[in-house]
Amino acid sequence: MKPLLLLVSVLVLFGCAERSKEPVSYKGVYTYGFEVSVFSPDKEAKEYWLYSENQSLEEVQNMLTNTIIEANGDNPYPSVHIEFYGVDEGQPSINDGEIPSSYDALMNVSKVVNIGKI
Repeated sequence: MKPLLLLVSVLVLFGCAERSKEPVSYKGVYTYGFEVSVFSPDKEAKEYWLYSENQSLEEVQNMLTNTIIEANGDNPYPSVHIEFYGVDEGQPSINDGEIPSSYDALMNVSKVVNIGKI
């Protein structure tokens, strides 16, 4: 009986485990352009689709859009080194073939801390 109780307790604990909803600090390369919003962390071999519910990325995206315009099409996907706080939302679900579903995970940016050249 005790092994069964232990097994049930462990399963309940794992079933309740959930990704942290608290923002974590990230640093890496952010690439932006037409249908692209990709973040690659400095020390991780993952690609995240970045978005922001509170418009934290808006200033960065506007700056990169201006870079695209100024480059006259020579650089349609500019990149910057970025530091921000965000929440890893895990693997995106495939929903009508949306672009984010082809990346490793979704990242919701809550606050951009620093932007720099690569």
